[in-house]
Amino acid sequence: MFRNYWKIAIRSIRKNVSTAAINLTGLTAGITCCLLMVLYVGHELRYDRFHANSDRIVRVIMQYGFSGTEMNAGNYTSTKVLPSFKKNFPEVESGVRMEVGDRLVKYGDKVFNESRFYFADVRHDFVGNQQYYSRW
Repeated sequence: MFRNYWKIAIRSIRKNVSTAAINLTGLTAGITCCLLMVLYVGHELRYDRFHANSDRIVRVIMQYGFSGTEMNAGNYTSTKVLPSFKKNFPEVESGVRMEVGDRLVKYGDKVFNESRFYFADVRHDFVGNQQYYSRW
């Protein structure tokens, strides 16, 4: 029975080569997009799951804009955000302010230009959150 199905499929592909090529290209593109979406969603759901308190970690994204300009968004916040959050939201226990950028770093006699260099504000419980960074 399957042998007959294969024969019919091969005959149909030989008879309509361009249609079969378009269908196979579309099928390939669809399956590829679906797999990429599954991988992306899986990555987002597993983000920071290695941490013991992963259900209690959040990331603040700030949107700001000045009059007459478009809104900007970023994972950086001002120095007043954490104290304000602690004052207004009793659920906030601690926080770490971080900044990313290209920086010149000196170690001994060597000087490096580091891209994606992370700064952390250690005044706000960074040592208490040290487990979060032990993976790196």
